[in-house]
Amino acid sequence: MYISSLYIHPIKSLLPIAINETSVNTLGFPHDRTFALLRQSTGQTLHIGQVSQLCLFSVELDGSEALIVRFNPTGDTLRLPLVPKLGREIEVRMHNSPCTSFHVSDAADSFFSQHLGFEATLVFLGNSSRDVLGNVAPPPSGIWSLLGYKPEGKITFADCAPLLVTTSASLEEVSKRCGEGVDVRKFRPNVVVSPDSDDEEEMAAFEEDYWAGLEMGEGVNIELTANCARCSSVNVDFSTGGLVEKEKQPLKMMQKDRRVDPGMKYSPVFGRYGFLGAARGDKELFLKVGDKVKITQKNKERTEFCKFPVPCVEICVDFWNRLAGTIDWYSGELGVGWLLE
Repeated sequence: MYISSLYIHPIKSLLPIAINETSVNTLGFPHDRTFALLRQSTGQTLHIGQVSQLCLFSVELDGSEALIVRFNPTGDTLRLPLVPKLGREIEVRMHNSPCTSFHVSDAADSFFSQHLGFEATLVFLGNSSRDVLGNVAPPPSGIWSLLGYKPEGKITFADCAPLLVTTSASLEEVSKRCGEGVDVRKFRPNVVVSPDSDDEEEMAAFEEDYWAGLEMGEGVNIELTANCARCSSVNVDFSTGGLVEKEKQPLKMMQKDRRVDPGMKYSPVFGRYGFLGAARGDKELFLKVGDKVKITQKNKERTEFCKFPVPCVEICVDFWNRLAGTIDWYSGELGVGWLLE
């Protein structure tokens, strides 16, 4: 297998940028989802599933320091620095995971407000980050897991995780059901994995449901922790800003057999959320299109979104009970076998 495509989404819910190579860190790819649009009247983050005309804005890199945003129906453009000066602070609460963001400029607000038809505000993440919620972050290991520590992680304006991995085999299956090729950008991946001629087995559609770990390129380890549930955003027609015909809507075509995660039982699954795993040494990590991909770990069963193993209180009670059972109260010696279970 190999990386067939890499994407960044500098402004959340606008069209992504295809890139050939990138560095990768614990927050994902640099410049991925570091900007977001807010509705001025409510302060809510704009998502393409609710505001489908966001797909009419394309974004491209202008050198290494700027972005060009284009409203495709008119050709109007806006130039933005990739890392703008920090304006006034604006609190953003996205999926109950708040962070402090920074106003970009009045000119940016005017550009988006004019073309969206309502007052909007563009914000930049700066050096802030958001907490990963639920059980999406990689779980703690060893004694920390026994003590009931919950998973922790940080993200940008991404919904749930720093990275999203999909496969070309699954896209081909959805396209077949829709009767036409579906644009992979509708699924908003960061990494698309495809089969190559060296693979011993043919890649099956949706086999990534069971992937737990991947090694990409030269020592880039990705932990895949959760399924990506899909919403009406995959039905958006990029050419009109509306929705595609009902009989060709990917969401509908996946409803019958892709609602495979009990934690999101009404939503079909496509793709896996990922986090950067343990690095080898202190070297900076990079990925590029064409890099080999190897499965390092598989789950026997599909993961369940937001399902924790045992409540923290029960874990602590069990911890003390097991501890008491390992002490020889006459000799005062403490057994350690339970630590290795």
